[in-house]
Amino acid sequence: MKKLVVFVVLLSCFSFLSGCNGKAMEQSQSRMYIKPSAFSEETIEVLNLFKDEIHFFDIQLNETAKSFSISIWQYQDGQWNEIGSSSGQSKFLGNRIAIRFDDTDYEIYHMDENGHSSIKSPALDLKFEESMAKIWWTVDQEESLEINQEKVLFVKVGTNKNEVRTSVMATDFREVECDTGIAITLTIFDKELSD
Repeated sequence: MKKLVVFVVLLSCFSFLSGCNGKAMEQSQSRMYIKPSAFSEETIEVLNLFKDEIHFFDIQLNETAKSFSISIWQYQDGQWNEIGSSSGQSKFLGNRIAIRFDDTDYEIYHMDENGHSSIKSPALDLKFEESMAKIWWTVDQEESLEINQEKVLFVKVGTNKNEVRTSVMATDFREVECDTGIAITLTIFDKELSD
């Protein structure tokens, strides 16, 4: 319960901070990018108290962006399957997203100057504890977003193989040979999504 209260308080602070950051972002509408959110040392220490994976990203879109989709992918039964998503008009994406997950579930948070909204998943069946090796990758610097192109935000895989080709994790996680895994992607579209 304490973890939940601390997490909600942190989200409130991040929502306030993203509101301040949003004004500066509105001034530069020519390019689109995503980058890891920067936090103070104290905030990072608090985030490290959680056993869950929590990733925050700042997002800058321009006028060509009409809609978005954040997809959650899980490796199961020998293939990658989309198991959940959050999508809508680009104005509802906000200028910061947070993704929290552990081996059993995940949540996606959209944050802007007005607060945040979240989507919680059904149960996950990740088996990282059965893997000899666990490897992960995440966006760790500012990267361009391209219209209608999937951007990998985070990948974590587990394997029992002696060798894993990790060079493709950032571009196409589906090429990584693994036994279990989770991936999170963002796609920005230049058309409204149909219902």
